[in-house]
Amino acid sequence: MNENFENQKYPEIFKVSTELEVAGIKIPTTFEIKEDNSFCLYSDQYEEELNTNGMISNGVARINHIHIPNELRGKGIGKMLLSELEKQLQNYGVHTSISTFSKTETIDFFLSQDYKIVPTDTISEEERGALYMDREPIDDWIQGEDDYNILKSRNKKRLRKKIVLSKNIKNGTS
Repeated sequence: MNENFENQKYPEIFKVSTELEVAGIKIPTTFEIKEDNSFCLYSDQYEEELNTNGMISNGVARINHIHIPNELRGKGIGKMLLSELEKQLQNYGVHTSISTFSKTETIDFFLSQDYKIVPTDTISEEERGALYMDREPIDDWIQGEDDYNILKSRNKKRLRKKIVLSKNIKNGTS
């Protein structure tokens, strides 16, 4: 990623609201960036149960969490929410989205959205710190999807450590 890493400061508060629609369901959403460079995309319609959040640093966004209520799963809402998040981040100058997860259902979802598993050594220690990735166990053994599939076959629902997924959202490639 970035060898000469400097933490870029974003405006104190940035907020935009939109209404998304998928499968006939209209969902009002709000995207916010706060002064500590954290971001969230949520819908008040679902008491903030429908949300995703993370951190931004130097053009890289780290998605910490994505939550879709059980009654809304399987309707394309997760894809729509992630797509909207990527659009808002891209509009704000973010070029790369990364995430770290251990739950195989979530990893598979991100893989289906063109994220790729990347080796942890592609992310500098400085970037890991700025994106708060230095506070959690990340599996350095997994270098790609083949390694992931081996571990997934043994641990169906959750891996012991998180893995890193990445997508270049500037032009939609990994």
